[in-house]
Amino acid sequence: MRPEARHFWDQGLQEVEDAVALFRMRRWAKGCFSCEQAAQMASKALFIEREVRSHPREHDLRRLGNLVHAPAALVPALDALNPLYMRNRYPDVTSTIPGLTYSETDCREAFDRSLEILRWVSGELGVDEPRSRLA
Repeated sequence: MRPEARHFWDQGLQEVEDAVALFRMRRWAKGCFSCEQAAQMASKALFIEREVRSHPREHDLRRLGNLVHAPAALVPALDALNPLYMRNRYPDVTSTIPGLTYSETDCREAFDRSLEILRWVSGELGVDEPRSRLA
């Protein structure tokens, strides 16, 4: 794997581990954000590996999915994670504080969706799947 792609892939794996730690601390919003970031980093790793150029300056997971030719079966996961970027970074996107918006169920669902994407990307990259699990 190209070094830049490896860095993005490894960062994606780190984001998954962060999501696990944040889940244990009951920090649902930040856990959801880490799940979105994991999917974003993994998608960019695949783009870099395939296209042999720098990653796109893009945060929209659906667009990133299109760039890496993600299968249609992943579209629901991409769409579920996509809003977590803006909602967690900018308090003016919703009418409440992001940290008070998410629940344990939301975090579990985000984690499961991010793992769907990372499992597919790992297969495309020819690397081991993430082993992270929530409690």
